[in-house]
Amino acid sequence: MFINGMIRLLIVMSLTIGVFHSTVAYALTDNFESGSLEDNWINAGSRFWSVSSATSVDPIQGNFAAVTRTQAGENTVAVLQSATDTRGGTVTFFARTESQSSLNELVFSIDGVVQTSISGTTPWTRYQFQLTPGAHILSWVYEGDSFFSDGAAFVDNISGPQQNLAIFNNVSEGENCAIAESSLTVSDFLGPIEGLTRSNFRVFVNDERRTDFDLEFVGNGNALNTALVMDYSGSLSRIDENNAESAAAQFVNQMDSNDRSTIIKFASRVERTQALTANRSALIQAAFREPDVGSLTAFYDGVLRGIQDIDETTGDRVVIAYTDGFENNSFASLQQIITSAVNNDVRVFTVGLGSFIDEDELRLIASSTGGQFVQVEQSASLASLYQTLRSEAGSGQYEISLESFPNAEIRIEVTTSGRTATVTREFRGCPVLPPIYEVIFDDEE
Repeated sequence: MFINGMIRLLIVMSLTIGVFHSTVAYALTDNFESGSLEDNWINAGSRFWSVSSATSVDPIQGNFAAVTRTQAGENTVAVLQSATDTRGGTVTFFARTESQSSLNELVFSIDGVVQTSISGTTPWTRYQFQLTPGAHILSWVYEGDSFFSDGAAFVDNISGPQQNLAIFNNVSEGENCAIAESSLTVSDFLGPIEGLTRSNFRVFVNDERRTDFDLEFVGNGNALNTALVMDYSGSLSRIDENNAESAAAQFVNQMDSNDRSTIIKFASRVERTQALTANRSALIQAAFREPDVGSLTAFYDGVLRGIQDIDETTGDRVVIAYTDGFENNSFASLQQIITSAVNNDVRVFTVGLGSFIDEDELRLIASSTGGQFVQVEQSASLASLYQTLRSEAGSGQYEISLESFPNAEIRIEVTTSGRTATVTREFRGCPVLPPIYEVIFDDEE
């Protein structure tokens, strides 16, 4: 879509759940050899995972492995989780457990579906599973339920297939129809990427390389205050809820130091599991906390609570709210939440899960408040979607401009750390006016 000859491109690169240090940046890796769990990992539960080089850990490869431990007499759960957007292929890892009780169990799941479970005292064993193309959530959960013995679980050498490059674009008006102006946001699963220079960008017009473009990083110095509003109505499965919780946790992991979020969950009623805070650990714990909210759908009340939680904050204000059904139990009205959002400069991004949703209302809420409506078919897609919305809601931007001519094909390539994303669009430019003919009237008769 083009308006007045201006093209605006939003590029989001969903590349890997690892940290990029080499030319194998596309691969899914655990990066445990860094000595810690990087930001791409969700670490939650009543017990936590850690990366250790202790002799008792005995890594299968390298010097470090992930470990969690339980003590006799405890009922505990330790969750290690990450999201990936894969081209499809095989994910492999090594795991082992130490326990005299079969009640202590390490469970590996893909998108909430159990693939294998390990208990007792076992040696390092290699596990292999297929990932279909698309977004997935990978979970290693160690559950301790033994009154008789301590327990421990170990995971190491996680690897997987190449990751997708996802490109998203949006369009806004430009002032000069002879100038192609592009506003780009570049990010990955670890958040927005800043510090790019001209050498990271290549611009082509009709396949001809152009170097006469202007590049400016405009950034976004404002703090981002976000209310994550999550549906727990009876039509959602526990797998859907777990995928949404993982997506929220991934969003929290991308927060900048001055960003704040609040977690709000709803069904028949609304429950705030975490007040507005910059504490990522507290937010992640709240994302996975099971609410007591009934089974109906008070979507309006949930959105309104989100607006109210951030309406007096300094910085950008955003509500991201998802639902899989129709509103049927709120005290608030549709007009009330739109008016409240507009009056308090809050943008509402709405997400519809599945096909049984009120698309017209979700679109109206988003368009009326400056947000965006997105529909997804599978809850496993929420993690990559939340990453995209995080980029749109409040991340640094690069602006590229260059002179062009009507109906030209413009291609922009962004390359960083061995990764490349490309977008190609037609630039309409100034309209072509009809020729002007001189007409002479002969007054002589």
